[in-house]
Amino acid sequence: METAVNHKNRTRSISCKVKEEQYRSLQEVADREGRPLGEWCREVIVGAIRNRGPLAEAFPKLILEELAALRGIVSSVIYDLATDSRLSVERMNEIIAHADQTKFERAAEIINQLLKHQVEHRHE
Repeated sequence: METAVNHKNRTRSISCKVKEEQYRSLQEVADREGRPLGEWCREVIVGAIRNRGPLAEAFPKLILEELAALRGIVSSVIYDLATDSRLSVERMNEIIAHADQTKFERAAEIINQLLKHQVEHRHE
C-alpha cells in the first residue's frame, strides 16, 4: 500500500469516457477488490506499464496459440470418435501434429477478428 507522501507526488491526471455498462462493470470489479474505482484503475494502468517486457507482451499470444491447438485437438478427437469409434495412436499423432502446425495461423485469425470487432464497436 502506498504512503501519503507517494500520493502527494501524483501530479498528473488521466481520464477517459466509457459507456454506462462498462462503468458499472469497472465499478463492480473495484468493489469486489475493496478499492475505490479511481485507485483500482490507477493500479491497472501502472501495472500495465510494469508488465510491458517482451515476455509479458508475447504471453497472451502464446496462450491463445496453445488454446487454438487444444481446441483443434479436442474437436478432431470428438469428430473421429463420433464417426469412427476407434482412434489409433497414429491418428492421434496426426491430429496433434496438425494442431501444432496450424495454431499460429489460427491464433492470428482470432486476434484479427478481435481487432476488427474492437474497431467496429469503437465507431458506435
